[in-house]
Amino acid sequence: DWSSDVCSSDLTVLASDATVADIFGGAVAIDQATLVVGAQGLDDDRTNTGGAYVFTDASGDWSQVQKLTVANATPGDAFGRAIAVDGVRLAMASDRADVDGVADAGRVARPVCALALDEDAQRAARQGDEGGIAAGTGCL
Repeated sequence: DWSSDVCSSDLTVLASDATVADIFGGAVAIDQATLVVGAQGLDDDRTNTGGAYVFTDASGDWSQVQKLTVANATPGDAFGRAIAVDGVRLAMASDRADVDGVADAGRVARPVCALALDEDAQRAARQGDEGGIAAGTGCL
């Protein structure tokens, strides 16, 4: 609970598939009822490619709705070191990503899906995006 005199919270969110050295929580961003948590050490099918987890708040009960990874990330990219969210738009950054043969040049990946459960909002947010982030469950 938040009060005017004392700031305290009992909010705890965890990745559904947490493993050692994911570095879950190294970066966080929140907008309204959407919380995005970076996990730069995430190892899906490649070492330390990184990613992020999306949580939504349904009347005070936060739950994971998506896991996001970068489809063409390479080992050591560590996406999720920086996260920004604005409504249904998300940017996930890596300062270690190699770009066009330049080591650790860094890059920002844009989503191919919206951070919304509403189908119309997802479709609207996708228009014009060419992608970069691959999503787990929750994306159309």
